[in-house]
Amino acid sequence: MAYKNKKLGRGLFIGLMCLIGITIIIGAAFIVLRPYKITLDLGDGSAPMTKIYTVNAGKIDLGIPKRSGYRFTGWTGSNGTKPQIDIAVGNGVLGNLCYTANWSTNLDVTCQDWIVDKNGNMIREITDEVDRFLDEGGSSKEYTVQKRTVQVKKGTVVSASKWGEDKDYKAYSDKYMYVGASKDVTVNEDGAVLFRYFYPILDVNYALDGENATNNADIAFFDLYVDGELVDEGAYDFCGAIPYGSEYKIALKNVNPLYQYDSTKEIAGKMSDSRGVATARFMTREGNCKVTCEDWVIDASGKRIKEITSEVDKFLAEGKSKKEYHSLGRNVNFSKGDIVSGELWGCDNSKGAYSSGYVYVSSSKGVSVDEKGAKVYRYFYPVLDVNGELNDEVLKNTSKIAKFNVYVDGKAVAENIADFFEGVPYGSEYEIKDIKTETGYELLKDDYSGVMGTIENCVDLRFKAAS
Repeated sequence: MAYKNKKLGRGLFIGLMCLIGITIIIGAAFIVLRPYKITLDLGDGSAPMTKIYTVNAGKIDLGIPKRSGYRFTGWTGSNGTKPQIDIAVGNGVLGNLCYTANWSTNLDVTCQDWIVDKNGNMIREITDEVDRFLDEGGSSKEYTVQKRTVQVKKGTVVSASKWGEDKDYKAYSDKYMYVGASKDVTVNEDGAVLFRYFYPILDVNYALDGENATNNADIAFFDLYVDGELVDEGAYDFCGAIPYGSEYKIALKNVNPLYQYDSTKEIAGKMSDSRGVATARFMTREGNCKVTCEDWVIDASGKRIKEITSEVDKFLAEGKSKKEYHSLGRNVNFSKGDIVSGELWGCDNSKGAYSSGYVYVSSSKGVSVDEKGAKVYRYFYPVLDVNGELNDEVLKNTSKIAKFNVYVDGKAVAENIADFFEGVPYGSEYEIKDIKTETGYELLKDDYSGVMGTIENCVDLRFKAAS
């Protein structure tokens, strides 16, 4: 009897456990499979949207709605009263949910900084680099980091210049220089983006005898070409913006004869998307054959008339050169067999390069140096300077008064001009004639002619206002 009762009890227990298990399974299935509603009110006057989900439906992102002329600030509702932008439901959440979109009439406008090529194609974003440079206090203008995204009302015109438009070196970066910006934008939608454009920096340096040079102007000058076009003439230092992908070339000139370029390779390259460095390396000459250079005024046949070496050197030593040329040593030791020309001491024929009263015209031919050394020459013409004088007042030119022609040794060298400042050979005859006055002016003298001497000759064309 006891055995039967025990067996009956075990059966009842097992049955009860099965019943409980079935109940749990049915309940769980009910919970898992039961549908719930997510109601989304977009807050724009449209009818709310409804989504159906179950507990095992997985993660459901509410997303970020769009509304013309407004900026979405977040969802409120089942998540609370504080707007949240990123909301996901599901993964065990029970019950019906309700959310309302919140909007602002203040629209986002963002400014980005980009490297561009010469055609304006955007190559690489550098916004973070620029902001980090400013945040670290690197700006030469003490600029600080600005908020990259701002809010404005619909219809506001926004310019990228709001974030700065300074084209100076290290204004915003020591690797890039600002060169321009995208057009102004009238903000009508959220998320407008403006752009500031930058070029990478090319830094041209000199090295002398293996060390960084301290005074480039004492060593050499150069012309800088970018994509075949001259962009900087007669420079001795350059740290500026070059478009990404552009090809640059450094053409050395007026190298101090005390030094020589220490390579047969040209200084050239292609700009990358970051700062580039081009170094011209020089070494001091170590020859034992002395070569002397002298400057002379010459006549039309090339005959040396008057030495002006000391005058030229004084002009340069006083810092008066319009090209910032320095006075160079006149005696330089070269090696035997070197071919030396006066051009090594400079061959710039622009006005004011070496003197205010003389213009460089040529040099003696190259000579081979031997143990005795050598002497080379640079040749100059004195300047003929033609100005105007109106009612005893000296004028820089006659552009508003008259035009004239200039003849040298019977040949026209300039026609229909209002200003003349050129070198004319010593001993040559000059004449200013065919002077045509404007209405309201009279020429006081007809004959303006003479013979060039060894110094600058100034001629004032005299006029008076007609009565």
